[in-house]
Amino acid sequence: MVETSQKFPGLHNLLSASAQLLGAFAKRHKEALAISLLWMSMTLLVNPVGEFPLTDDWMYSHSVLTLLTHGRLELFDFQAMTAVGQILWGALFAKLFGFSMTTLRISVLILGLAGLWSTQGFLRSAGSRPFLTFWGVLTLATTPLYFGIANSFLTDIPFYALTVTSFVFFIRYLQRETKTLFVAGSLFAIIAILTRQLALIIPISFSLAYLTHKGLSRKTLIRIGVLCVITFGAFWAYDFFIKNTIGRPFLYYARMNAFKTALSSFGTPLFLQFLSAFFWRASVNLVYLGVFLLPFLLLLLPSQWRRLNPLEKTLSAGITLFHGGFAVIFGSLAHHRFIMPSGISYICDFYFGTITVAGSDVTTPAPRILWIAVTALGMLGAGIILSNFLIPLFRFFRNRCRLSTFQNAWVWVLCISACFFYFVPWGISGQFDRYNTFYMPFVLLLVLHNTGEVPQHQLRVSLPLASVLMMLIGFYSVAGTHDYLSWNRVRWGILRGLMQQGGVSPKEIDGGYEFNGWYTYNSAYKQTTQKSWWWVLDDKYIVSFKMFDGYEMLQVFPNKRWLPPYKAPPLLLLRRMENQITRS
Repeated sequence: MVETSQKFPGLHNLLSASAQLLGAFAKRHKEALAISLLWMSMTLLVNPVGEFPLTDDWMYSHSVLTLLTHGRLELFDFQAMTAVGQILWGALFAKLFGFSMTTLRISVLILGLAGLWSTQGFLRSAGSRPFLTFWGVLTLATTPLYFGIANSFLTDIPFYALTVTSFVFFIRYLQRETKTLFVAGSLFAIIAILTRQLALIIPISFSLAYLTHKGLSRKTLIRIGVLCVITFGAFWAYDFFIKNTIGRPFLYYARMNAFKTALSSFGTPLFLQFLSAFFWRASVNLVYLGVFLLPFLLLLLPSQWRRLNPLEKTLSAGITLFHGGFAVIFGSLAHHRFIMPSGISYICDFYFGTITVAGSDVTTPAPRILWIAVTALGMLGAGIILSNFLIPLFRFFRNRCRLSTFQNAWVWVLCISACFFYFVPWGISGQFDRYNTFYMPFVLLLVLHNTGEVPQHQLRVSLPLASVLMMLIGFYSVAGTHDYLSWNRVRWGILRGLMQQGGVSPKEIDGGYEFNGWYTYNSAYKQTTQKSWWWVLDDKYIVSFKMFDGYEMLQVFPNKRWLPPYKAPPLLLLRRMENQITRS
């Protein structure tokens, strides 16, 4: 028998060359391939397939459908973000593969993976070992605030991916000053701004870092000016367009006016309330970041600690103790909750994702001691993060503010300014815990930059503990996301059966926030205490986790979960009794 290589020598050479290229690519990009395999494995485990929206993504999904079917831009009053970039991205995928919630969800999962690749490039700016960069990206990928949100059509992950990619190009431009890099960074910045207006921090943060590194000169000022004109001009053009065409959404406008309200209240008791909430939200953010970044922080902690002199060690310990005491005392005096989960949360006790149906107070609580322990770990992580932000500042003043020290501090300036300017609007107007995803790459970059090279033997000490923590957080992310998708899949199965087999109009159903938003949203809707607030016209039928007076149970629908306890509360299909007018 004649071998294939003899019969088809050209094909053999092609396959051989292809194998060599793939081998070289895999060897050079093995970390990126490993991250991709992990991301795809996690995605397959949770099964993102399902024709249902999640929380606010019903609005963006509806806007995509309107753009495809009617060729016009549609924004809802509940949209606080610019969102155009998100809508166009979803429309592109829907045009190629057909409109469906699954298609839109997969489009964000793809951007989630792209965001991880960009984060890898971003962290390489610290010049650290590939393994440490890889570990930082793994830490991000396994957090519920990244992976969980990537399984939706919310703007968080697209905004993250675009913003970090823009910073990657700008950092490389800072190091090489190639025009192509400047143009690419500006382009991604504009798209990010048209997805979320807070991407305006990109030109601000980079300009400060560029000015720090290059010094004040005509050349630096011109380049900074060009960047600000391009990016702020794009936002102004968008704002002018929607203001004079479809009108600004209510929440979009309200967020913009939050600063005016806070500033106008200066010197009044209301201003003290703003200030109290501002510092409480900052403390909560630090604790959340401390928990989810702890696998990375602990890995580098021994090496970092050895690099500190006795005074810096005392200062670092004092920062950690001060923040912990501040959080407990301030939270108690201001009547703020400081035990996780706190604030407006996507992480709600021992489940993931907000419950947006009637009877949402039926939860599966975890033991309080567990959340106390998690919060304590978060306090430890928050202290490490604060130390990484404040110790470089201490060293700068200790060195008598030398200009050479300041010019080398561009990484610190970039990270601190990005985090500060991103937090200010949320600190004033309120935030969700999922907004913390943005801070993570900047914290990771600064920690890597402060740590420098780490000997292999020092990693062996902390790696086992860091690995266990990462696996626990990764399990929570995967299991929690699976459970969130699972019960929503059951809910929408009930609702579709009620409409298709039962012939019931959506106007007669209270199916939850996303359902009524999709089918019965009306900007002129008047809320009443007798019905749910989410645009319910008639609650003859209710899908809920609990019974209501005046209703009879038609059917019980169990749903499984992976997080303990493994038996979740069943969903109930209720119908109002004939002698009842409304819910009591």
